Amino acid sequence: MKVLVTGANGQVGWELQNQSCCYNFDLYALDHKSLDITDTKAISEQVLRYQPEIIINTAGYTSVDLAEQEDSVAHAVNCSGPRRLAEICKETATMLIHLSTDYVFNGFQDEPYIEEDTTDPVNVYGITKLEGENKIRSILDDHIILRTSWVFGNHGNNFIKTIINLAKEKKEIKVIDDQYGCPTSAKSVAKSILDLTRSYFTQKRFQFGTYHYTGLPITTWYAFAKEGLNIALRENLIPEIPLIKPVSSEEYKTLSRRPINSSLSSKKIQNTFGIKPSDWISDLEYMIAHLN
Repeated sequence: MKVLVTGANGQVGWELQNQSCCYNFDLYALDHKSLDITDTKAISEQVLRYQPEIIINTAGYTSVDLAEQEDSVAHAVNCSGPRRLAEICKETATMLIHLSTDYVFNGFQDEPYIEEDTTDPVNVYGITKLEGENKIRSILDDHIILRTSWVFGNHGNNFIKTIINLAKEKKEIKVIDDQYGCPTSAKSVAKSILDLTRSYFTQKRFQFGTYHYTGLPITTWYAFAKEGLNIALRENLIPEIPLIKPVSSEEYKTLSRRPINSSLSSKKIQNTFGIKPSDWISDLEYMIAHLN
């Protein structure tokens, strides 16, 4: 049972490698230098080399603001790349698990989004990720599209690491308090993907399609930052907690628009596969405790 992972140096790709030893299959993880998913020839060569039964695509252009200026690059990685993967998976009868985002929604809805809700991204990043999803759906039946949100982990850059670094330098930090979402640890996303992979290898009737997986409870960037800094103080990563000032999206301008509510419901994946939402607070404690 062979599994090929793209984007090995990303937060989730890194965690997939860490946790794969607990599962009964061979996992081969390739970073961008080893496999550029926008290169059809490179994909074909690596698929021929490893002959995987599943490809897990965690590669992606994830800089939300920079995507507004580099839309052609974001489109190549987030749309053209998944399309090429889907085409080769179809040719080789390979299943594809593709990581997507909460930013495919516009954020105007009050309650958490379910998989069947209408997509309507408000920034280039979300547009390119949605286009990638749609390309996969149009080409390959045997796929899982897994949407997640606000990912944090020990490897790579993320919001909480940025906040902790700012707390070492500044006396006051402004954080947006009117955007709602579900922080999700890379560790728990990787475990959910590996559990899906195991289900594919063991279940006779595997239900392909689109699923949401996130942490709980729903929170704001402001509350998320406060929780992270409280933990960082307990772990002696910062000498003190600076003043954290809640601000609105209107006050804190960014290059790209963000959805006001990008929270996702994970009920479908729990009911179908028994995969429960993670507790992001305990995952955050684990992450920050291991930053040293």
